[in-house]
Amino acid sequence: MAEDNPTSVSVQRAAAQGYLLLPPIATPIRPATCFSTALAATPAMNPFVSQHTPFDLDRLESSNFIYRTQDNCRGTYLSSSTNSSSSSYDHLSLSLGVSVGNAVLGASVTGSYDKSVLEDRSKSKTSRKTSFQAGAVQFQRPPPLSEEARQLLLPENGGFDAFTKRFGDFYVSGFTIGGDASVVISQATSKSQNVEKLKVELEVRVLCFSDTETIAEVDTSTSSFDVELNLYAFDSLDRSFVEFSAANGTALRFVDARKLAVEYGWRVDRMPARIEESVKSLGTILDARKPLSWGQVGGVLQSNVVSNLILLPFSTHREVRGYVNG
Repeated sequence: MAEDNPTSVSVQRAAAQGYLLLPPIATPIRPATCFSTALAATPAMNPFVSQHTPFDLDRLESSNFIYRTQDNCRGTYLSSSTNSSSSSYDHLSLSLGVSVGNAVLGASVTGSYDKSVLEDRSKSKTSRKTSFQAGAVQFQRPPPLSEEARQLLLPENGGFDAFTKRFGDFYVSGFTIGGDASVVISQATSKSQNVEKLKVELEVRVLCFSDTETIAEVDTSTSSFDVELNLYAFDSLDRSFVEFSAANGTALRFVDARKLAVEYGWRVDRMPARIEESVKSLGTILDARKPLSWGQVGGVLQSNVVSNLILLPFSTHREVRGYVNG
């Protein structure tokens, strides 16, 4: 899940699309909570403004929400696979010869050394990701401002700049219903073969006679095979995150990795159906024909079907926009 302090956001992008989407955080954020992009750009600062609110609390508590199934209904599915391989071959060959003696008696030593190394490496990565949204819950009407906030918007009291400095420049107007799941598997293999040959011979000559003897001979061949597997998986519906690795000599770990890959692959493929089942499990709370109360919204926020917080800029609020350029 996302950190309690989301990373800095792009105000320009939000202004262009008219809203801002943020992933939910560990602590549920209520609608009407204010958000400051200036604080979001400051490390270790909480961008949600909780100590001040520009809204009329009495009228805010009587506000209703509506579940719009035709807003923000969309889904994406991404699948990718990459493979790469490389080979290298090194060969070293040496020879030597030493002779001593004269025409009657002599001796010589000859030797040869050969070494060859063959290495093959390969990497593969497979990823599957899905994101599905099944509507949004938002205020039925923009929440009304308090008298204090309206007074602050007056030019003689600082205007829109003073307003955003105190309350932030966005507010949570609702949230989308949906979920995300992904699984990424990467595997790296390395195979090497090392062959070494060494041979040393001694030749003795007496007049016209000679005798050759091998005094040292080594012929070795070694090989190795290494494999490393990493799996990363995420599912927002049960808030699970898996980071799994397996290497040589851990056959059971590879079996476990395969089981996890199959399980999270199923979660990715079934995400739309799982979202629909989760919405149905909320009973009559998410009913597009009826407004939602604060209590019902709290029940939805406690579930795992909230995929994004919807933040609207104060500059678009009907009681604020007339002061934006003032």
